Amino acid sequence: MDNALVLSDPHIRFYAGAPLATIDGYKLGTLCVIDQKPRTLDVEQIQALKHLRAQVQALFTLKHALYQLHQALNDVKILSGLLPICSYCKKVRDEEGYWQQVEEYMRKHSKADFSHGMCQECLRSQHPEVAKN
Repeated sequence: MDNALVLSDPHIRFYAGAPLATIDGYKLGTLCVIDQKPRTLDVEQIQALKHLRAQVQALFTLKHALYQLHQALNDVKILSGLLPICSYCKKVRDEEGYWQQVEEYMRKHSKADFSHGMCQECLRSQHPEVAKN
């Protein structure tokens, strides 16, 4: 009764509200209808207000999910197209035309990490004395 919006402009005489919250219960505010004339809502109007509240909450949830998706996409680097690689030393040519180790190129263009080892074929050809053991 002592609210400034009741005592002065716009002279509210009717208020009906439905609380808005996130899925995890964070309170966002209220979806409300107001009027300068006293009113009462019937059952259908109350249901309509509840449905509108559900739609608003769904839109907030969708907007938040879209924001999270954009954040995730910004964090992901994707390799696509042709990868120019030297058939001899296996260096990769970058966008500026410089040749670099494949590991360095992949680190810049993906989230891949590397561990190094030697396959059995290379071990036999490069280090036959070790391969015998």
